[in-house]
Amino acid sequence: MATKVYFFRGDKYIRYGSGRNGVEPCYPKAVGGNWPDIAQAGFGAGFDAVVNWGNGKAYLFLASNYLRYDIGSNTVDPGYPRPITQGWQGTDGLGIGWDFGPRLDAVMNWWNGKAYLFVGNRYLRYDVGAGRVDPGYPLPLAGNWPGLAEVGFTTRVGAAVNWGNGRAYFFDLFHPDRYVGYDVGADHVAPGYPRPIAGNWPGLVGAGFAANYGVYAAARWGNDRDYLFHKDEYVLYDRSSGQVDVGYPRPIAGYWAGMSEAGFSNGIDATVKWWNGKVYLFRGAQYVRYDIPSYRVDPGYPRPITGYWPGMSEAGFSNGIDAAVKWWNGKVYFFRGAQYVRYDIAADRVDPGYPRPITGYWPGMSEAGFSNDIDAVVNWGNGKAYFFRGDQYVRYDISAHQVDPGYPRPIAGHWPGMSEAGYSNGIDAAVEL
Repeated sequence: MATKVYFFRGDKYIRYGSGRNGVEPCYPKAVGGNWPDIAQAGFGAGFDAVVNWGNGKAYLFLASNYLRYDIGSNTVDPGYPRPITQGWQGTDGLGIGWDFGPRLDAVMNWWNGKAYLFVGNRYLRYDVGAGRVDPGYPLPLAGNWPGLAEVGFTTRVGAAVNWGNGRAYFFDLFHPDRYVGYDVGADHVAPGYPRPIAGNWPGLVGAGFAANYGVYAAARWGNDRDYLFHKDEYVLYDRSSGQVDVGYPRPIAGYWAGMSEAGFSNGIDATVKWWNGKVYLFRGAQYVRYDIPSYRVDPGYPRPITGYWPGMSEAGFSNGIDAAVKWWNGKVYFFRGAQYVRYDIAADRVDPGYPRPITGYWPGMSEAGFSNDIDAVVNWGNGKAYFFRGDQYVRYDISAHQVDPGYPRPIAGHWPGMSEAGYSNGIDAAVEL
């Protein structure tokens, strides 16, 4: 999985990953000059925590203030910095944002529409949709994050980041040469931790990010690659280079272990990446669960949609799905014909009041001719999602909740390499990995 993660320490930062397991060349770099407006806002010498909200915005915290950073334009939004107490309801439960009060150690976006804010030996759970801290918080780290106490992570967390593959990583403020991996699905520190950063995070030691309080802040910036399926083939699209990778298309059979045995090698209707390192692929009335770390279909699949996806049968979505996409707020949207349903990941069921028509609920889609029979959707994690239908596509602005001006556009000429791969007339499914 090609993930970009930014690690910050004082006035320096590094970019990790982006298709390679290590710090990228030419890092560390200075925050000032590479992150426009941050230095002018007084954040150029360092900040306490950072989090990617998943809707095209990132939040940076320093003492009692915070910034909202627009990922698409690479600039701080107008009107920032602002006091934390004015923008984050309920954080005053720990005194965050008060003059001479405690400072945020880390912020981590979870998979279920929640974010976790860590301060000293306590934490808050923040409801992203409601825009406030959940009742009953703060709570102590000890006893609520199984395994952290046993490995000595109950006093201060230096930084935390959700990798998006079923693992989250915690970095120790007072022992900067070590870290722990947290199994999101099992809700427990993974076996074999803590581990030393040296030897496990190539380049961090050499960049000076494993000493003297180590990593100050970390945020996952999203994925670099998308898999796009058409009939019995697929291509790998590299966002960094803006083109299909060399050597594609390839057949699903032989490259996606277990798909042929499940009867899914001749075509896929829809795909969606979950929070726990799994990808769900749908074909007709069935689906398979694909394990990203092991690169194969999990045992016991395929299974019928009916009985395993609560609410889908009642909504008329049990016999086939056209497209699916995971949003930033703990919801997944499934499309079929001219309708869609919203699926709550945490509740594991379709939300009440669905299905609904695409027309009227997805502004700009009808005008673009996308009110029915959507083929595929992919969320780029930068505040934009791409919807494909036939030989055209639209770009949807998640924050503005509408199709961007100038769309639809043809796939040919705007997605380099897709025409050569035979994908310019239609895409069946898409997923970011």
